[in-house]
Amino acid sequence: MEGLDPQLYEGPAVVLQPFVDPASRTWWVGLLCALGIAAVAPRLGIGPSMRRTAALFVHPSSRLDVQLLASRQLLVALGVLPAIGGGLWLATHLVRWLDAALGVPELAPPPVGVTGLYTVATFVAWDLSRYVLHRMMHTVPALWALHQVHHSASVLTPLTFHRIHPLEAALYGLRGALVTGGIAGLFFWGFRGSATTATVLGVHAVGLLLNVTTGNLRHSHVWLGFGPLEGWLISPAQHQLHHAMPAGGVRGEDAGRCNYGTWLSVWDRLGGSLVRSGAVPPMAFGLAAPNHDNDLLSAWVRPVIHAACALRRLAVGLPVVWVLSPGPARGVLRMGGRGAKTRSGKTRSGRRAPSARPGAALADDGAVVSHPDPPKCGGGSCARRTRSPPGR
Repeated sequence: MEGLDPQLYEGPAVVLQPFVDPASRTWWVGLLCALGIAAVAPRLGIGPSMRRTAALFVHPSSRLDVQLLASRQLLVALGVLPAIGGGLWLATHLVRWLDAALGVPELAPPPVGVTGLYTVATFVAWDLSRYVLHRMMHTVPALWALHQVHHSASVLTPLTFHRIHPLEAALYGLRGALVTGGIAGLFFWGFRGSATTATVLGVHAVGLLLNVTTGNLRHSHVWLGFGPLEGWLISPAQHQLHHAMPAGGVRGEDAGRCNYGTWLSVWDRLGGSLVRSGAVPPMAFGLAAPNHDNDLLSAWVRPVIHAACALRRLAVGLPVVWVLSPGPARGVLRMGGRGAKTRSGKTRSGRRAPSARPGAALADDGAVVSHPDPPKCGGGSCARRTRSPPGR
């Protein structure tokens, strides 16, 4: 699902890429479609007036959306962030490896069947991988520290889609390269020149259709549900529930803790996180206590500090888990080596062996080495905001 023209990712053109590239969620055609739906939404009772909608774009939260988008495109232009992932490189090397290991298959299925299968496989793999990574963004403390930048948005506009930390953008780019390259490599190995996906303007047809029709309404205040189809497709209203402030919304504790999927809701059904939209939109969006302020420097730096704190706590806790686990971790006490206990409770050297307390490790000579407590990371605020990620 890469862009139509690689030149859009080079030089000054990269600044406009999110709006002129058909592969982008905020392609100008999709924005016009969203604008048309937002214009009739007040009459249907599913959205605010156009005057209130226009006011959303000058809200301080929206200004940070624009700053994060512009700065990310600047990083791409400078080559700091990759613009197009290494999917082609991975696919090429995967085909070469499979040819050498398994040989070149001699398959000749109908090209139409191959195109249909390749198109569906790419879409499903792409959607599933986004679900998995998105859910990890909410459950892994270090990743949640980065993902808070996106969820701190107190108002939703199509530009909120681009409100992500640069490190999160890099992770999603890596995910896209692995999935696209892996699926492409398998299909090119098996079917060679017949392996093509159904595309429109050089973009995956299914993804383009969904992006243009309802993609930009996911980050909006237009409450558009899909009714019974929400068991199969994530509606814009369902994604807005995902952004709901945990203390608000009609679903109570479910609000903001659900609907990780991008397009298919099957993954949320299997994972027990699917919540249907209902009739009443959430009371508020955002986080009660985000780990950063509403400015670009804070949104760049402070999430990284909090993520580092979460990783440090993990690094400190791993030795403790190793010592308290059964098996080889307690081999020092069971084996008859230096410092091992005898039946009298004394060591071979005649000294009583120290006890292995929780939070303590055994050195090679049998001595107890206490680990320091996990770091507080700035008076405890970091620990509070990254250890138990709210929100799904």
